[in-house]
Amino acid sequence: MVPLGHDVFDGPVSGSYRGMGRVTSQKVVNHDGAGVGMPVTDGGLPTSAGIVPTDASSLSTFLDEYGSAPAFQLTYSDDDSDRMRLLHDVSMHAVTLERPSAAPAIQCLPLAPSEDMFTVGVVDVEQLSVVEPPPESYTATASTPREEATALRRLAAVHPDEVRVASLLALLENPNTERFFRRDAVRALRRVAFERPADCTPAIPILRSLLVEDGFVARPDAVITMRAIADDDPGAITPAVDELLAQLNATNVSVRREAAKCFAAIAAEAPDDAVDAVPGLATIVEGGSDGQEHAVYALSQVARAYPEAVKPVAKTLGETALDDRLADTVRTNAMSALGRVVGEHPSVAVNNVDDVVQLFDAENHKLRNNAIALVGDVATVHTDVVEPHTDAIVELLTTDDDFTRINASGTLSRVAEDFPASVEPAMPTFVDLLEDDSATVRENACWVLGHIYAEEAVATLEERVRDDEDPEVRNRAEWALAQLDRP
Repeated sequence: MVPLGHDVFDGPVSGSYRGMGRVTSQKVVNHDGAGVGMPVTDGGLPTSAGIVPTDASSLSTFLDEYGSAPAFQLTYSDDDSDRMRLLHDVSMHAVTLERPSAAPAIQCLPLAPSEDMFTVGVVDVEQLSVVEPPPESYTATASTPREEATALRRLAAVHPDEVRVASLLALLENPNTERFFRRDAVRALRRVAFERPADCTPAIPILRSLLVEDGFVARPDAVITMRAIADDDPGAITPAVDELLAQLNATNVSVRREAAKCFAAIAAEAPDDAVDAVPGLATIVEGGSDGQEHAVYALSQVARAYPEAVKPVAKTLGETALDDRLADTVRTNAMSALGRVVGEHPSVAVNNVDDVVQLFDAENHKLRNNAIALVGDVATVHTDVVEPHTDAIVELLTTDDDFTRINASGTLSRVAEDFPASVEPAMPTFVDLLEDDSATVRENACWVLGHIYAEEAVATLEERVRDDEDPEVRNRAEWALAQLDRP
């Protein structure tokens, strides 16, 4: 009989100046004074939107819409003189808005990491523009590791392609970089890794050392960086398996989730490198927390090559596969993983058969197929457990899904060997299956017809011996005919 199969799931920049409140005309010039099509600020930077506010409400509305812009240029009055500052972030000063007696103000965080946050009264704001500064302006004034880490984090958020990985590694390895600001460097590395994962592989050794460092404050960012690299090249992070194993049991949910994603990528390419992760992955599955989907997928990949390693968590996989509150992808992969174990150890799922049969009418064909495949694996040894469900399995013989028909016919061929009378009522269906498009289904039909001594099938079996294009079908049809000739 043919082995059963288990499925695994695999706004444009505006050319006009936008104003709210008191609107003035925008002077459009380039650095040489010639007219151009894109508005620029008084500081010479192109702008896509701006405001000359008349009150706090208009300015607040503008910031609600453009608060996530890359940067801002602010022109304001200070001691009767005009000043201009390039800002990383601007927000309304909450305290001044909550106190009726206080004059409304904005909080301003300069782009230059060496400058401190300051406030400006709304009445002193002359103009606020959305700008995109050149990359070099982020790091131009950084003179200490602390300032450089902050600058690179800000640059990575808007221009990850402009960040030198070597600069980030130097900061992480520099003992003078304060712990808090090493987090900025790791966060910058994380942003770069999603855009240029291959460029970040040299960071893996330092990330490994940071993951085992007591008090490391950027653990989620470090593991996310590993995951981004693994999405591009799982083999690149296999040297970090030991450090990642510890993250599967981290108290931080994000860390556990990202570690599970790392092992999902590793297991798909090199399951032997993920075998030791089975207990930790099972803990995530049992907890039902973020990362469960990836943990189950990783277990399904390990089970393909090492079912023995997954056998201790078979109960967890069974409970997951049968939990109708979970997504079909999670249940299908759990059933796939369990099926690989049951294929080697059929007795593991003996007590699950009655429940698994309930999935035969699942709308998801992969979940349904994995359910019948698992029951078929149990039937290799325990046909007595499967035989009571013969009628339910017969109903799957006419589904449109090839895998489901293959697994249903294969399962019944095993039942028919020990309980031919139970399968005999389905004889007409199996005669029809001798014409099935799938050679595997036709072969399984020959097995069944031989076991149930279906004399009515002689003519069709002879046709299979003579004309079938598949040699395995011809051989099995000849075997079935020989069974019918027995005294």
